[in-house]
Amino acid sequence: MEESEMESLTCSITPEKVERLVREIEANQPKVNRGSVAIGKIVDRLLAGKSLTVEERSALEPRLIQAIMHAIEQSPILGFADGG
Repeated sequence: MEESEMESLTCSITPEKVERLVREIEANQPKVNRGSVAIGKIVDRLLAGKSLTVEERSALEPRLIQAIMHAIEQSPILGFADGG
């Protein structure tokens, strides 16, 4: 994946997009897990169908996580929970 594609994907992450992904992921989880979605699952959904090398994914994941966290902070309906 080219740097420009990575940047485009990262910049495409908005609160609305994260909210939509959370709703989609949550709906497919067992009932016991509903009410929360691991950030890794959001990353996996964003990268689904993309052909990435291990190096590309390793470089992109932190950027995506940062963008997702920023989008969550901007969202009036999403928040963080300790997954501990």
